[in-house]
Amino acid sequence: MKVKVTRPWQIMDMGRPYEIRTENAVIGTILPRQEVEIEVPPEAEYIFASVARFSSNPVFLEQLSDTARLEVRNRCDDWKLLIPLLPYYYLTSKKHSYLKLDAI
Repeated sequence: MKVKVTRPWQIMDMGRPYEIRTENAVIGTILPRQEVEIEVPPEAEYIFASVARFSSNPVFLEQLSDTARLEVRNRCDDWKLLIPLLPYYYLTSKKHSYLKLDAI
C-alpha cells in the first residue's frame, strides 16, 4: 500500500524532518512544504509521525483507502503561538499528541 503524506510550512519545527513510522520501523521522512509517497509494509497495522521524542496519533491502515492522502502538522501553529506556555504544555504533558496526522 502506498500513502501520500503532505506537510505544510509552520514556524515551529520548520528546520526539522518528521519521520513517518509504523509500529516497528521508520518508513520515510518529510520536510516542510513537501509531499512524499511512502510504501507501507503489508504487515503494518498503523502509521504515525514523530519528531525527536514527540509523536502523533496513530492512523490505522484498515481505515484508509488505496489512494489515501494524509497531512502531518504540529499543533503549535499560527495564532496558538501567541498563547503563553502552550508550546510548553505540548512539550511536557502532551508529547504523544504534539503532531497531528489526519486524512485529507
